[in-house]
Amino acid sequence: MNDIDPIFICLKCNELADDPYECNRCNQCYCKNCLINLSNYCVSCKQTTNFNISKIGKKIIDQLIVPCKYCGDKYKNDEKSIHYSKCTRIKISCKYPECRFQGEKNSFIEHVYVYHMNELYSYFSLVNSRFFSFKTYFWTHIKIFFIFLKIILHKWNI
Repeated sequence: MNDIDPIFICLKCNELADDPYECNRCNQCYCKNCLINLSNYCVSCKQTTNFNISKIGKKIIDQLIVPCKYCGDKYKNDEKSIHYSKCTRIKISCKYPECRFQGEKNSFIEHVYVYHMNELYSYFSLVNSRFFSFKTYFWTHIKIFFIFLKIILHKWNI
């Protein structure tokens, strides 16, 4: 990101401004989420000020070709969510209560299978107990497990 104009780099998180807002005084961009913690204080001009949505900044930022911080592949910034959904090197955290796992997407699937299989089994047994013996069905139709896993990943916002 060395060739990107520094005005588009959020001074709070040091990343390309996501959903950019700009300072009314100096036009420095900040991420929408980062502004919540700044209390209308601009780090660049060191003054309390107002921030507005940066429509032009968003258009410029969305067209930039940026590298993925996980795998290095390049994509247009407005395609970030598409890339992240397919990137196998992205770091994710397990959202299961009290689980501290963090790792790449591929190892996460293995993690869920090894450490949370009983919880998955219990959950889907309750859901499906009226229709069939889940245990028998699961072991004979392993592909279904991965569909359920995708549902859980979506449920946990991963």
